[in-house]
Amino acid sequence: MVSWKKDSHGRIVSLLVRSNDVDVNLVNIYAPTNLAEQKIFFDSLHDFFIPSSAIIIGDFNCYDNALDNFGGNVSIHKEYESLKNDTTGIKRGPGVWNLNNSLLKDKDFCTSIEKLIDCHLLF
Repeated sequence: MVSWKKDSHGRIVSLLVRSNDVDVNLVNIYAPTNLAEQKIFFDSLHDFFIPSSAIIIGDFNCYDNALDNFGGNVSIHKEYESLKNDTTGIKRGPGVWNLNNSLLKDKDFCTSIEKLIDCHLLF
């Protein structure tokens, strides 16, 4: 680990790790559920990006696509889009990845993932 920082509310942790001379910024978030607080949260999130390749994971407490809506908060599409636009300078590899929730209902898919995890845990 090269460096790290966190917010005062315990909702963001940003780590800069280096492996084989490659820097990767790991950012874990837990967004508030209150819509007004979410706006402030997403507006301030860019302060935790360290210039490098970034992996942003966590609970965004909103949905990006109507297909992902299973109740809960409405999409804060504007703030989420702003976050994606703010990170355009970060190397992304092949692109932004979102989980296709319908895959979780596919037994064959889940079984194949379980086998992969089991295989890696054995080594």
